[in-house]
Amino acid sequence: MINLADLKHVVAGLNLEGFTPREQKEIIERLESTIVESVTLAIVEKLSVDERDEFFQIAEKHNTVKLNTFLKKHIPDIEALSRKEAKNVIAEFNKLRS
Repeated sequence: MINLADLKHVVAGLNLEGFTPREQKEIIERLESTIVESVTLAIVEKLSVDERDEFFQIAEKHNTVKLNTFLKKHIPDIEALSRKEAKNVIAEFNKLRS
């Protein structure tokens, strides 16, 4: 669903100086979780009702190969969508910090 390398790249751009390593890890883990939720919601919004049912059935089985195949078929721009959602979450995080 979301490319982990892209996610790590986006998260690496955070300015987390002043936080302990433990706090940094916790912040990153929460942001990753929020990004995955945001991407999932964006995917669901683009799918028809029948496609949503199929998406959730595949996701529940944790079959990443089948899930990636499904997503590429129904959402050809999934990588761009994932990057966009990650950037939006990071931007919101930075906005809250300023």
